Amino acid sequence: MAATILLIDDDLAYLELTTMMLKLEGHRILTATDGRAGWALIEKEKPDVVLLDWNLPEVSGINLLKLLNEKEQQFRPYVIMITARSQMQYRVEGMEAGADDYLVKPFDRKELLARLNVGLRTINLQKTVAEQARQKTVIEMAVAVAHEIANPLATAFLLQQRLAKNPTVRENQPVKEDLELIGKQLQRIESLVRKAQSIETVVSVPYARDLTMIDLHHSKGQEEKP
Repeated sequence: MAATILLIDDDLAYLELTTMMLKLEGHRILTATDGRAGWALIEKEKPDVVLLDWNLPEVSGINLLKLLNEKEQQFRPYVIMITARSQMQYRVEGMEAGADDYLVKPFDRKELLARLNVGLRTINLQKTVAEQARQKTVIEMAVAVAHEIANPLATAFLLQQRLAKNPTVRENQPVKEDLELIGKQLQRIESLVRKAQSIETVVSVPYARDLTMIDLHHSKGQEEKP
């Protein structure tokens, strides 16, 4: 599972060796040598995993963790604190501050990769659960809106048909054509309402700027009815 991994450590030799090792595994690697620069990269790049040292210039690893926990965001990176502090009190403090895992230097390459894979599986699971919840919410909203539209739409249909049958209207060709056009548009709306009511899987497409919208024509279960 390729991922974006941010290394925050002021040990340049460690950064170089770990970067090389993780790039060989196919990951995209970012580096920072102090907490302030690391925080800037977290906000800008939104890495999947952060390998975080405890002792850092500018902002310590513990304080950076606290900042990360205070930040409101849907997904936060999986943080593995990597430090030479091996005493249990530091392990506990690091985990309580928000680290997801704790690894003591020097570490074995296989152990780091194993812990990293655990983190990536955790992230993927969280994203899957969040996406399922998002789709459920979007579907429920689409069905609710479609239900609210259905009643006034039915009334509009009845009025359109009543007017179309009016002798005066039938003798007025321009008005008759306008009513026929209104009827076709109402049928189109009715078709979209049926699709929204029976939507099964959400397919989003770009709409404007950072907004997206549900594509009723390509969502699962939304085949065009004759």
